[in-house]
Amino acid sequence: MDFGSAYNRYYKELFIFAFQLTHCRHKSEDLVHEAFLKYHAYADDVITNSRAWLYKVILNNYNSIHRDEKRREEILKQIQPDAVEEDIHHALTRVEEENIIKEALLQLPERDSKLILLYRRGLSYSEIAEILEIKKESVGTTLARAVEKLKNNLKRTHHELFK
Repeated sequence: MDFGSAYNRYYKELFIFAFQLTHCRHKSEDLVHEAFLKYHAYADDVITNSRAWLYKVILNNYNSIHRDEKRREEILKQIQPDAVEEDIHHALTRVEEENIIKEALLQLPERDSKLILLYRRGLSYSEIAEILEIKKESVGTTLARAVEKLKNNLKRTHHELFK
């Protein structure tokens, strides 16, 4: 895929993904721009899946920049739901539930939490396998186990909300 097409097609979703990692607009823009700069430099090389390749570059750059920081704390600051279309009570309840889920994600091994985040972003099993460097065949099983761990954490810590 040529650079312009890849940029137009993937910029927004890559920015959202980067923002979920950094929770900072400027850092997210930097990560996405850096990924596209690398994409432009390697565009003539064999890149079989542009989308997965760009996600992987963003994830690798994020990991190298934040290797010594508490990466798990970043998960807590994901985008909050849009309360404009919901009544205030429902919106607050939803925010509280999402914060509880984010806290539960922190209790998972890092690979499991990243797997769930990538799946939530709509990436295919092939793309997730490529990004996390695991076998495509094991993505479904690993995801199911990660979700089960998340459910158990939620049931254990907040049994009144998650039955």
